[in-house]
Amino acid sequence: MCMDKSIFADDNTPDEWDNAPAIPSQLEALRATVKLLKARNAQFVVVVDPINPWAIKNSEKFQVVDQQIRTMLEQHRVPYFDMYAQPYQNGWNWDRLHPTELAWVAIDRFIAESFKR
Repeated sequence: MCMDKSIFADDNTPDEWDNAPAIPSQLEALRATVKLLKARNAQFVVVVDPINPWAIKNSEKFQVVDQQIRTMLEQHRVPYFDMYAQPYQNGWNWDRLHPTELAWVAIDRFIAESFKR
């Protein structure tokens, strides 16, 4: 597994994905935030960072939530970079979720390109 050894011991045993489903109020809070930003004519993008499939068992459980987020952002015409939906690249996470410098290169490129238009 590719994880920062100073933070996580590498025992090659993936953790169980949080079995709690996304709470509707969490998605509603995101929707309300998007609506507020759109109403204020704010320029913003959304990044869905990757989940390390080698560190988390059943990371595909997030697909349903990812699709809901993607649909909402498309409805509101919000540019988004969905790294979760892409083939996972080793080295994108320094732990189970948080992006490494390697992942930030792709994220930063997306942000820069989005605001260049």
